[in-house]
Amino acid sequence: MKTSISYITSILLVTTFAACKTSQQVSTESTKMMVLTEPVRINIDAIKLDTSRRKEVKVKFAVDSLYLTIRKTPCYGQCPIYTADIYNSGYVVYNGKRFVKNVGLYTGKLSADALKSIRHLARSVNYFGFENEYDSPVTDFPTTYTTLHFNGQQKTIKNRVGGPDELREFENHVQKVLDGGTRTKKGGAEE
Repeated sequence: MKTSISYITSILLVTTFAACKTSQQVSTESTKMMVLTEPVRINIDAIKLDTSRRKEVKVKFAVDSLYLTIRKTPCYGQCPIYTADIYNSGYVVYNGKRFVKNVGLYTGKLSADALKSIRHLARSVNYFGFENEYDSPVTDFPTTYTTLHFNGQQKTIKNRVGGPDELREFENHVQKVLDGGTRTKKGGAEE
C-alpha cells in the first residue's frame, strides 16, 4: 500500500514539474514571435532601495503617439508615391513606393529642431483652419494627404488641386525635412 502511494505521489510530482516546464517553454517561444507594428518608447528608471544587492526597478511605459502622416498618391506621370508617419518623439516610418530615392520601408529619427520646425510651421499657417479637401474632377494630378494630431485634435486634408499656398508650403517643408533625415532600410543598411 505504501509503495502504491509513493508510486502515485512520484508520478504526480513528475507530471507537475513537467507541466510547469512545458508551460514555461511555450511562454518563451511566444515571446520570440512577438512583432511590434508601431514604435513604442520605453523609459526605464532604476531606483536603488538600499545598499544591499537587492534593487527594485521601476518601469514606466510611454507609448509614442503619431504626430503627422503625409501620403503622396500617383499621377499619370512620374510623381513620387510614398507615405511617412512622424511620431512625437521624432521617430519616422517611411514607405517609398515609386519615383522616390528610397523605395521600400525605412525608419529614422528626426532631430528635435526638425520636429520643432514642422510644429512651428503648422501653427503659423493655421493648419487646423484649412478646408478638409481641395480637389478637382481632373484625376491626372497627384494628391497629398496630410493628417496632423495635436493637443487632442486630428485633422486630415486632401490636397489635389487648388489648395492655398500656405498648405503647399507646409507640405513642401515636411518633404524637405524628411529628405534631410537619415533613414535605415528595414532589414538593411543605412541610406
